[in-house]
Amino acid sequence: MKTVEFKTWLSNSYRTANNGKLSERPQSDAISRCRRVENAEGDLDISFEHNRLDELLNRLQYTRKDEELGADPRHNIIIDGNVYNGTASLRNAIKLYQKFCIATHKRVEDVK
Repeated sequence: MKTVEFKTWLSNSYRTANNGKLSERPQSDAISRCRRVENAEGDLDISFEHNRLDELLNRLQYTRKDEELGADPRHNIIIDGNVYNGTASLRNAIKLYQKFCIATHKRVEDVK
């Protein structure tokens, strides 16, 4: 994971749905969650190069129906507490990292 670049992107470039900036705490939470996912599921940058993180995001799908059925999550991340909420927060962090990778990838291609 490109931690420093991701933090800079979250601070300077990313905008919320309301076109606002992400404050410091949500930025550090996203980085921490991405690190947790990476420790359990493998390098995020390799996953992005392989399939734009889509396979990982599919494994991070866990619905209310899954929760009702007591289904095991499809990912390898240990979640203490509510699996639905924990998986959703990890998935949201990976979606942010995916947006970062796409934005960065476009800029790199534009330079070539």
